[in-house]
Amino acid sequence: STLQMLEHKQPLVSVIVPVYNVAKYLRKCMDSLCEQSYRNLQIIAVDDGSTDESLSILREYEAKDSRVEVVHQENAGLSVARNIGLIQARGEWITGLDSDDYLARNAYEIILSKLDPQADIVCYAAQPIDEKGKNVSLHIMDVLFDGSYPSTPQLMSFNSPTFQNKFWKREF
Repeated sequence: STLQMLEHKQPLVSVIVPVYNVAKYLRKCMDSLCEQSYRNLQIIAVDDGSTDESLSILREYEAKDSRVEVVHQENAGLSVARNIGLIQARGEWITGLDSDDYLARNAYEIILSKLDPQADIVCYAAQPIDEKGKNVSLHIMDVLFDGSYPSTPQLMSFNSPTFQNKFWKREF
């Protein structure tokens, strides 16, 4: 179909979602990924030995959406889970989403429309919220800048050190 032809011209984005005992938030997270307006995604959910319903929720999504790949491992921690996801990633771009986070429906479409093809890392803003959905200030996220910059210690001081608000070029 024409839609499939269009999708092949768009870069594959691998999204790594580390999961550990987040059944309460997981459906909102996974729905926000599966319903993205940008469709050419590889969604890698790494269950890190959850003891709640997290793994069975992930299996539901894997069964109904061919883009979802579930990896289950014994509990080894967040960094190991992310690294397992990196090994599985096939996308030209790699990003992450924490399992208690969710995205606006057009988030990845907007990010990809603004990508500088020369960039190795693309950063974008995130808004922390509390259990009731109320915005919470997180000062490091409050500094916004626009444009392309060489990577310097000064630049890093403006940027959140988190994995999940960036697109990383896989070859980088």
